[in-house]
Amino acid sequence: MFPLLLACAGSKDIDGIWAIVIAPTPDPECSESISHNFTDGFVQDEDDESTAPFEADQDTEQSDALQLIQITRHSKREATMLRASRAYPGELGEGGGWNFEWEGNEVTTITQTHRDGYDYAADIDVTLTTSVTLRKDGDTISGLWTTTTHTVSGYTETDAWSAEITEIGEKGQIPSSQYLVRDAGGTIRPVDNERDFAECSGTECELDLDITCGTDREYTGYRTGYEEEDAYGHLGNAGQPAGS
Repeated sequence: MFPLLLACAGSKDIDGIWAIVIAPTPDPECSESISHNFTDGFVQDEDDESTAPFEADQDTEQSDALQLIQITRHSKREATMLRASRAYPGELGEGGGWNFEWEGNEVTTITQTHRDGYDYAADIDVTLTTSVTLRKDGDTISGLWTTTTHTVSGYTETDAWSAEITEIGEKGQIPSSQYLVRDAGGTIRPVDNERDFAECSGTECELDLDITCGTDREYTGYRTGYEEEDAYGHLGNAGQPAGS
């Protein structure tokens, strides 16, 4: 009985244009690992009380979105989902549900050298993964839309440099102030690599990041009834651009 049920689940028609009601994108949940050699720098605990003189909060609530997606199955266990100009290949799972996913990756390498004694290097590896689960029940569908960004990056920069190197300025390029703080006499301040101070334990400042952020959104959908010939007008714009 089970193989028959599975075969029926796989043969259900998911082809067509569907309207989905999907929740707005929430604030991402992130986890991070940070290592560095700034002697007075540290990662501030989220539970620590802020010493900033001015703070502001803003909350925005949005209604759900209504969007159209198109699904075309090109074999018993494979299909493609189109959402605007994005395409997601999918496979039929063992339980009868569908899983669509695309993983894009972009690696950026930056090197800068000044003949008077300044070096900067950055390696930034970003992977963006979109995963969509889909289960069909008659003329309705439901599932989870998940987006995950994984960033692995490393930075090195000369700790101190001459004032004659005017191309850089008084503060360096390493993004330490985005992740590290220091205690300046009871006041918490961001950490910068300043030109005329030795902030790091070596001749170069180092910062390594491993950060993962993700969002999950539930959705429900229904078949629109549009015919197949109405669906393919936008196929020329569908796909995945490089690096996303």
